[in-house]
Amino acid sequence: MNETLINKLTQDLVTGDNWVRNDTDTRTFEFIVNGKDPSYNNLNVRPLECILGVCQLEAVEEVELEEGQRLWSDPESWESGAVPVDGDEVEIMSGWNMVLDIEQTPLLKSLTINGRLTFLDFAEQPIHLRSEKIFVRAGEFFIGTEEEPFKN
Repeated sequence: MNETLINKLTQDLVTGDNWVRNDTDTRTFEFIVNGKDPSYNNLNVRPLECILGVCQLEAVEEVELEEGQRLWSDPESWESGAVPVDGDEVEIMSGWNMVLDIEQTPLLKSLTINGRLTFLDFAEQPIHLRSEKIFVRAGEFFIGTEEEPFKN
């Protein structure tokens, strides 16, 4: 088990530091993405569902994204008519094209991505996405691209 998240001081954490929890009913891992160490530019995650020692990729139906973008900061972007707050279970719905355009989210209970979530690359400030769980189920999660890496 890698426990670098609990063995390092917060200011010393770099992209890739992680904590894998195999001692729970649901296996989880936590990891850091912060850009402090430029040698860790890429993060590739390939989820597998493993049951009784047999692992397979989950089949996901492709859905076309809506035209235009939804801004996280705009209450009209959300079905509830309100921007998420601390403790919310948030879902980026299938077909949505959501842009995270705020400096820091509230601490979410969970974030499920079934559409697309993209970080807006602010020129001067970083973006902090805070959630106890992030589940990219049937969607896409973009924090920069190879051609235009996220700078913050």
